[in-house]
Amino acid sequence: MEQILQYYETELDYMRRAFAEFEKHHPQKAKALGISAGKSTDADVQRLADSVALHAARLSKRLDDTLPETALDLINMVAPSFLLGAPSYAAVRLDADAETLGDPVFLKKDTVMPVMMSGDAPDCLFTVARDTQLNPCALTNASLERAPLRFDLPNMVQGCEAAICLTISPFDAGQGLSDFGCSSFEIYVSAVGGRKHRLIDVLAGDVIAVGYAPSRDGAAPAQATYMLPKHSFDLSMVQARSSFMPLHAAEPAALSRLRDFLAYPDKASYFTLSDTDGGFSKVQTGPVELRFFLSSQGAQKLSALEMGDISINVVPVINLYRDRSAPVRYDYARMQVPIKPDTATDMHVACLQICNIYELTPDGEVALPNITSLSRREDKNQPIWQERFLVGEFDQARREVSFSIPAQLEDDAPSLDIVADLYCSNGKSAFHLRPDTTVFFRDDRVAETPFRLLGEPSVAVMPDVSAERLWDILALINGNFATVFDADNPVEVLKESLHLAAPDGYCDAANAIWDVNVSQSIAPVQIGRKVLLSAGSHIEVVLDVEALPLSKHVFASALHLYFTSLISYDRFFKLTLRERGRTVPFKTFKRQHGGQICG
Repeated sequence: MEQILQYYETELDYMRRAFAEFEKHHPQKAKALGISAGKSTDADVQRLADSVALHAARLSKRLDDTLPETALDLINMVAPSFLLGAPSYAAVRLDADAETLGDPVFLKKDTVMPVMMSGDAPDCLFTVARDTQLNPCALTNASLERAPLRFDLPNMVQGCEAAICLTISPFDAGQGLSDFGCSSFEIYVSAVGGRKHRLIDVLAGDVIAVGYAPSRDGAAPAQATYMLPKHSFDLSMVQARSSFMPLHAAEPAALSRLRDFLAYPDKASYFTLSDTDGGFSKVQTGPVELRFFLSSQGAQKLSALEMGDISINVVPVINLYRDRSAPVRYDYARMQVPIKPDTATDMHVACLQICNIYELTPDGEVALPNITSLSRREDKNQPIWQERFLVGEFDQARREVSFSIPAQLEDDAPSLDIVADLYCSNGKSAFHLRPDTTVFFRDDRVAETPFRLLGEPSVAVMPDVSAERLWDILALINGNFATVFDADNPVEVLKESLHLAAPDGYCDAANAIWDVNVSQSIAPVQIGRKVLLSAGSHIEVVLDVEALPLSKHVFASALHLYFTSLISYDRFFKLTLRERGRTVPFKTFKRQHGGQICG
C-alpha cells in the first residue's frame, strides 16, 4: 500500500502543475473553475482531480510492473547517445583579422557559444561540436584551373585536365603557414544547393593528387608543385575523433559515428588534409596555394569555382551543453524527485539526460553511483540513483530521479542534498538564428574575436523513446553480419538498419540501396607486424545514384562505418560499391579485420 501512495503523490503533483499551467494559459476558464495556485476552491472539481490522480497512480504502477523502463535502461547502458535525439547544428566562420586573432587557437570540444537574439541574456547556448584548430590566415582566392594549366604537372598526374587551386594567406604577411605549427589543415564546402553537392562529390572521390606551392600576388604562379600524400586528404567524418555527439565507452564507436552522420549530414562538408609537410614548410613566408588535381570525371562535374564555395576556419557547433541543477533535498518520502537545470530560469531548456548525481556533504561533493554502474558494488551503503523516464511530461526541462538504499537502512535513511550534471539543449528555440548573425565564444583567447553564422541551424530532433523503437535499436546494436546477410531480403534489412540509426527514424539515402551481394573467402590480413589467414566477407552494395540525396562517395563512407560496427574480432570484410547498370565499382575500401578495430 505504501508504494501506491508514492505513485499517488507523484500524480497529485502532476495534477497541481497541470492546474497551474491551465491557469497560466486560460485565466478566465480557470477563474470559473476556481483554480488558483495549483488547486481548485470548487470541492467537486478538486475531488475529481484527486480521483483522476488515484486512477492514474494505479495505472502507472501497473505499467511500471511490466518493466517498460527496461529498454530505456538498457539503451542508457550500451548506447546513451541514442537518447539525446539530434540538437540543432550550425557552422560558424571566423570573421577576424590580424588584430583580433594573431596566434593559432585550439578550440576544445564543448567550448560554449552563447547567442543573444534579444537583450543581453543568452537565448540559447551552442557548444563546439569537436576539437577545432583556428589559424590566423584567410582564404584569399579560389579557382578551378583547366588545361592548359598555368603550372607544370607533376609526373604522377600527367594528363590531368583540371585542378582546384586555393590560396591561403597569413594575416601577417611576414609570416608563413609553417609558423603556425599546423600539422593538419581543414576546409569547409560552403557552397549551397546542387553546387555544394557536386563539389563535395568531387573532393570526396575525384581528387587524384594533392600538392602546394608558393603564391605571390601579381606574380607568375610557381611552376613546381610540392606533392603531399594523396591518402592524407579525406572526409573529416571518417576520423576517429570526429563525432559531434558525446561518445561513450560502451557504445560501438562505428555505429555512433554512423548515427552522428545521419543526424548531421553537413559533416560531409568538412575535409581534412592530415599531412601538411610540416605546415607547408617549403614555403617560408607569404601565401600558399593548395592544388587539388582532379580526375577527368571530376573535371566534368564542375563548371566553375567561386570564392564563397569553400571556407576555412569554420567551427561546427551544436545546441548541446552541460548544466548543473539547483540543489535538491531528497528524504525518501516520495518515490522520485524532480531536477531542473539552472539555465531553465532564463531561457527555454529541454533537459535530455542526467549525466551524474553528486551528494553535497561538509567535505564537498561526492559522486553517487548509477544503478547501471559497477561502482555501486564498492560501497553498498551508498545511495544508488536511477533516472526515471516519464511519458507525456509537458515540462521539457524537468527530469526525475529516484534513489535506492539497502533494506537495513530503510527506517533511518538520512536525507540527501544533491545536485546533478545534465545534458541540455534549447529545443526548437535554437532554430530561430539567422545567417550572418555575429557570435562569440566563451574563451578568453577569442572572447573578442567575431564569428559569423553560415546558413540556418538545423531543426532539432527530440529523442524518440517509444518502446518498440528502443527494442529495435537494441537488436541493431546486438546484431552481426548474420543479422543482415542471412536474412531473406538483406536489402530491406540494411535499409531498416539505417532508418533505425537515424535520429528521426528515417534515412532518405537508404532508399538508394538497390542490391547487396555477399561472398565468403579466406585471405591474408596484416595486423600490426603479423600476417594471418582469416575468413571474411566480400560485400558489394549496388546503389541507384539517381535516388541518392548526397554524394555517393560520402554515402559509401557511411556504409563502411556501419559494416565496421558489425564485424566480429575474428573476421574481415571488404566493401565495394558500384552504381546500378555499371560493372566497375566506384569505391573499394581496403580489407579490414575485426582485430584491427577491436585492438
